Amino acid sequence: LELILLECNDPEKAEMVETAINNCGDVSDLLEDILAFSRYQAGKLTANKEIFNIVSCVSECAERFKISARARGLELSVDSEVDFRMVEADRKHVKRIISNLIGNAVKYTKFGSINVSVADCGNRIAVGIRDTGCGMTAEEVGRIFKPFERGALSGEERGTGLGLALSKVLTELNGGTIDVKSSPGKGSLFTLYLKRAQAESLAEAEMRAEDPLKYRDINILLVDDDSDLVRSLALGLKAAGLNVFTAVTVHDAESIMNFERIDLLISDAGMPDGGGERLVRYIKSQQPESRVIVMTGSDDSAISQTMYRLGADELFIKPVDFENILGWVRQTMAEEAGREVRSVRA
Repeated sequence: LELILLECNDPEKAEMVETAINNCGDVSDLLEDILAFSRYQAGKLTANKEIFNIVSCVSECAERFKISARARGLELSVDSEVDFRMVEADRKHVKRIISNLIGNAVKYTKFGSINVSVADCGNRIAVGIRDTGCGMTAEEVGRIFKPFERGALSGEERGTGLGLALSKVLTELNGGTIDVKSSPGKGSLFTLYLKRAQAESLAEAEMRAEDPLKYRDINILLVDDDSDLVRSLALGLKAAGLNVFTAVTVHDAESIMNFERIDLLISDAGMPDGGGERLVRYIKSQQPESRVIVMTGSDDSAISQTMYRLGADELFIKPVDFENILGWVRQTMAEEAGREVRSVRA
């Protein structure tokens, strides 16, 4: 869908494609929430912190909901006192938190507006999501962060009841807090507080802000028995300047690993002949420094636990968002570049 959107010149058709992408994203979010909460319950959820610009992160999250907000007759706006503020946290976690908060505001606001703001707050950055929705009583506010707890209007909207519970878990995992102010009939204000990056880290942040893919000869092996998925992901990764090898069988993938250096394996979990589990074992035995992403259409926590135990670095639920994969690659390469710089300085 992302590739269709890139080639679409008709604004009306482009908006329809964007709507389809957002709907796919909603389903993916539900599955990711379930998977992440399962990892938390198993004690496997950790924060991979990096330094990034929270203002751009907030803008990206808000942009995703603009079409759904407009379809409901709502105004969604973003205000920031500054264009650039650095925090040190797990970027993926922060995007999940902010997306959950904005998504809830869009779902439960029947009319009016939603405003997302970024402001300085001492040694913290405050991200506020204010809506003109139905609001909540003090009793409801006290329950909303409990797993499977849903609001009075939840029956009208799909969801797992895990979004806010997971948001609180991820916030605390990254050293932040969430504050809620709400009154029935007057809307709600959710404020996410994150620690600002330390001043001595800003030089490293500038280095990470540069595109790490421009400075690395990165080889990716993409494996899935869905040839259409392989083709579309490969096109996007190649467009980003990456070297991509592809395979649709486990045997072909192993043959490539025998002759090529693979920096990142992206593999489906559920293929024949041992699937992703066999490939993760194989690459870790042959090229132990390689990074691994596993894709799966199942939210079974046993699959994720097995893959992480074998050495997988990340697991994505299908349908896979290409931007999430590319973002993970950029983040990982930036972290490796940072380690190289620190090693030279030492």
